[in-house]
Parts: sequence; C-alpha cells; structure tokens
Amino acid sequence: MRRKIMDRLVEWKADGARNAILLKGSRQVGKTYVLQDFAEKHYDHCVYLNFEDSPELKTIFAHGRDAKSVFSHMERRGFKNDMVPGKTLIIFDEVQACADAFSALKPLAIDGTYDIAASGSLLGVSMKDDLLSPAGYAEMVDMYPMDFEEFLWALGLDEEFTGTIRRHIAEKTPLDEDDLRRVTELFWIYISVGGLPAAVDAYASGKGYAGVVAEINKVMVYMFRDAKRYADTRDKAQIVDCLFSIPNQIGNENNTFSYREIEGKEGRGKAYYGSALEWIEAAGLCHTVFNVSEPTEPLGKNARPKSFKEYMYDTGVLICMLGPHLAAGIADTEFHVNKRSLMENAVALSLIWKGHKPYFYQKSDGSLEVDFVLNYRSRMTAIEVKSGNYRMCRSLMEVMSDRYKVGAGILIEDGNISTDEYGIDHYPLFATCFFDEYAVPDIPIPDFVEGLRARNGAERSARF
Repeated sequence: MRRKIMDRLVEWKADGARNAILLKGSRQVGKTYVLQDFAEKHYDHCVYLNFEDSPELKTIFAHGRDAKSVFSHMERRGFKNDMVPGKTLIIFDEVQACADAFSALKPLAIDGTYDIAASGSLLGVSMKDDLLSPAGYAEMVDMYPMDFEEFLWALGLDEEFTGTIRRHIAEKTPLDEDDLRRVTELFWIYISVGGLPAAVDAYASGKGYAGVVAEINKVMVYMFRDAKRYADTRDKAQIVDCLFSIPNQIGNENNTFSYREIEGKEGRGKAYYGSALEWIEAAGLCHTVFNVSEPTEPLGKNARPKSFKEYMYDTGVLICMLGPHLAAGIADTEFHVNKRSLMENAVALSLIWKGHKPYFYQKSDGSLEVDFVLNYRSRMTAIEVKSGNYRMCRSLMEVMSDRYKVGAGILIEDGNISTDEYGIDHYPLFATCFFDEYAVPDIPIPDFVEGLRARNGAERSARF
C-alpha cells in the first residue's frame, strides 16, 4: 500500500542523507514496512536490525557507540557482505528497545559511510534523559496511521480521483453530487476501519469488518503489553483506566477531559492520573488539544493547561474500544450513534497529521464553544464540526464578529462546498483530510539588501 511518507524518505536520500532519519509513531502504523520497502526500491543492500525481536543484537554496542566499533561488530555478526559503502541502508528498528542504538545514531550519521534509518514506537516513554541525544544528526519524522487519501488509494482509487477532490476543496467549488455521496460513504467506512495498515489491508482485501476488528484487537494487545513493559509500576493500572476513559469522554457534556470521570471517584485528579495520561500521549495513543482563553494569536500563549480534550490516535481503535457493533450504526440512521464525536475525533486527527496545532475555544460560562481554532493559510480560522446538515452556525458567526475578529470560519457538515452570506465556508465531512499541510511562512530577503551591500562595499573600498 502506498504511503505518503515514502516521498519524504526519497527526498532525504536525494538530499544526500547527511543525517540519520528516524520515523517515530505509535505501534503498527507501518514504520517497518515503509523502511524495508524504501530500502528494497532505492538501495542495493540493506542491513536490518530489530532490537525487540532480537535483543541479542544490543551487544553490537557493548564496546562503544563509535562508528568503527559498531560497524566492526556488525560485520562479525554476519552482515559484512551487505555492508557496501554508498549502497547500503542500515535500519535500526524498534530503537526504543536499545538505548545504545538510539545514542549511536549521531556518531554513525557523522561517519557517513552508510545511510542510517531508524524507527521507534515508544521513544517518548522509554528514552532516558541522560542518553546522548542524536538531535541535530537525526531527522525525526512523525508517522501516523493511513489518512483518508491513502485509504482511497488502498481501495484502488488513483491520484487523479483524489486530486480532483483536493482541487475542488482548494478552489471552493462544489463537487459532483454523485461523487460527494460516494466519497462521504467511503469516509464513514474509513472512520470505522481506521488507518492502521493491517486493518485497511483486511478491509481492502475483502475480509470484511470482522477481519478489521481482528487486526485492531491485535494492536490493542500491544497497547496494554507496552503499558506493562515500559511504564512505571505505579502508573500501570492508571494507564489502562485512562486509556479506556478517553473514548467515553470524547464529545461528552462538559466537552473537556475530566480526571474525575475516569473512575468517578472523588479526590482522584491530576495528581493521581496525570502521569498516566502523559504516558499515553507520549506513546502516541492520544492527542491533546488545549482550550484557549481567547481565539487570538499567539494561541499557545492563550492556552489553558487545565482545560483540554483528548482524541484517540485512530478512529478504528476508537470504535473498537467503544464497541465494534457501533460501526453498523454509522450507516444505519435508525441506530443511535454519536456521529458528531466520531467526526470531531477524525477532524482533529486530519489537522494534526498535516502538521497543524489546533486548539479549541470554550468560554468559562459555556455560552460559546468552537471545536477548533488554528492558523490556517495565514489566517486565524475557526472550525465547527457537525455530522448532519446545518445552514447556520451561530458560534462561527460570533467569533468572526468584531468582538473576536477571527478571520475565517469553516463549517464541516454533511453537505457540499459553498460559502454562505455570513462568509462561512461550508465543506463536506471529509474536507479537512484534503486541507493544506502546515507550512512555515517565508520571509524573503528584501530587494534593497543587495543595494545596501553594494554601497557598503563601495564605502569600504573608498576608505582603503
């Protein structure tokens, strides 16, 4: 299955692979597959070391993490024939299981004899602070589950089809109604299946939703095994409780995550559950979105650290945790399912995966709420998410007023693309999956600088 992150790996190699590259993300998002596929297509040789499956490989670093020592011990372990300078990619897989391998990324990258790639599933929770950091010598790239476009590719729909969707969204022109209906149906299926490659493959290969659930259950076993293996003893029980609480709190009445709702016991707040929730986020199993006191820049400065939402890292896992039978209710209008909470989670993921940092705005008295606020296309933008069809959205109208001066309002709904009389852009449910990636704004050197340089040079010459 095609993954977009492959393009980033190709760019890294074309740029000379001056640093190591490290794919980090949660379990079973496809890191190993992508690295091995990349090696097969772009290198003559590959040396693959998995430090979880083969812990004996850790002894490669027993006598030092310098390049000469590491490569010498790799050759002694039988990798010599594949270690051809300039033609070999060395892969350190599950690098979080070997602290020395993580620290060795820097000296190996500096040496430059071979291209070095690594993957890590739990780097945020397993790496010690006193280790030699490869920062500056290892490009760290976040890898997430498959997005909706990759899901469509897996079903055999090509880039021309998805490119048409992207173009309509970028240009704010309505989609063909038949295409809109079909893509919306596929999007609800995607929400049920999620983006874990094994689950997507099960669905695309005709194994049905039962096959999808079987694959997701395997991943959930990893989730709880990791909590037992990598978490501090005092946090293990709390991690499980927190993890099961997140799906139930998405879209709840208070619209924020509450420690008290985890077990419903008084006195068990952040002091009791805080480190467990931090572990879950560091493991990549959830994403935190903070409330802001005002929907104005800088959003980070306005963030309220005690008021936040938690979103599951994959909608397929989310539904399985709530109960796989709920997937049937997505398409069945007679079966009650809180589709809006599922949509809210899906929109949050699509924005985060594209590099954006969304917040939400909720007044302390509850009189005004906006699902997401972020800087999009250099404008402060507010996004509201609905699972049905809404022609008016008072919350967006209010934050776009002179009182708040939010520059753009977007309503995600079950409808086509349009702009209403209030200046609010209406988009279909899947639209944010095709929004622009976050881009750092450019600051060009002013034209007059060249003139200043020339004048400065002339003045210097005149003095001497």
